[in-house]
Amino acid sequence: VVPLCILLAVTVVGMVLIPVLAAGFAVTLLLAWVVAGLALGRRLPHRSPGRLEVELALGLAGFWVVGLLAELPVLGVLAEIVLIAATFVGLGSVLLSRFGAPPAETEAKMDPPPPAATEVVDA
Repeated sequence: VVPLCILLAVTVVGMVLIPVLAAGFAVTLLLAWVVAGLALGRRLPHRSPGRLEVELALGLAGFWVVGLLAELPVLGVLAEIVLIAATFVGLGSVLLSRFGAPPAETEAKMDPPPPAATEVVDA
């Protein structure tokens, strides 16, 4: 993001696009944290499986606890690695899903199977 901002700053039109790029990146990171939190919340045991808001709240609370652990001297490095990895996994999920767009409808067009071979055997 930073190299692109530097490249855009060279032009007058690019200077206008820098805040748009920064805002888009911030929204993408927010979506990444939501996706990673939801994935974590679905894997944690809880009383109401299938409820999206409960799973999301549990996952984000789990990341909040990991964020608190990041403040400790010894566990801080490991907690930061976990948070960064979760952010990258969520970011990859957001980008692979094209920001939550439904998959395109594709019809598999296959050729019909060849007709069964009939063989006449003379005895």
